[in-house]
Amino acid sequence: VPFEGQRAMGWQAQTGLHFDLAGGFAVVPGPDGRSAFVSTPTGAIAALNRLSSDPESIVTTPLPSSPGQVEAVRSALTRWHVGASVITHEGRQPTYSVAFFAVVYGRAPAYRHGVWVWTGPPGTTSVPVSSAILSACAGSRPASDPLTAAHCMLATATTPASPVTKPSTMPS
Repeated sequence: VPFEGQRAMGWQAQTGLHFDLAGGFAVVPGPDGRSAFVSTPTGAIAALNRLSSDPESIVTTPLPSSPGQVEAVRSALTRWHVGASVITHEGRQPTYSVAFFAVVYGRAPAYRHGVWVWTGPPGTTSVPVSSAILSACAGSRPASDPLTAAHCMLATATTPASPVTKPSTMPS
């Protein structure tokens, strides 16, 4: 599913491809008659906004990294009946996004034609997540294997002694 920050709406309109986009914003009339923006997004939309940042934009919020943010995105993808999630090399930190989505889906993506692709609904596999683990796994990707970050994240769920230190307790 293209996300609003990835400039999908232009080619969607030009090619006649019709599908919903997650995200966006609205400008509405305020009580004084002036334009007002709708409040800042929260939940899954906020997490997807942050992962999809334009590399040239100024970002003031941290990357999503909590179990609650993972669950919000997982629930939204299920509720929206998303058939595929695609991560490109564009954006501020695509490898971090791959690591985050590996946690959301509970499995590694396919890497085809230079993009990471998950198909079907997200799984329910519990993978420990924190900003430290995500950052370490995102930084571990050698150029020769684009799936290293995803495999690193999934290894934290299956191996007692992973290369990344697991948190001793996970917030619920």
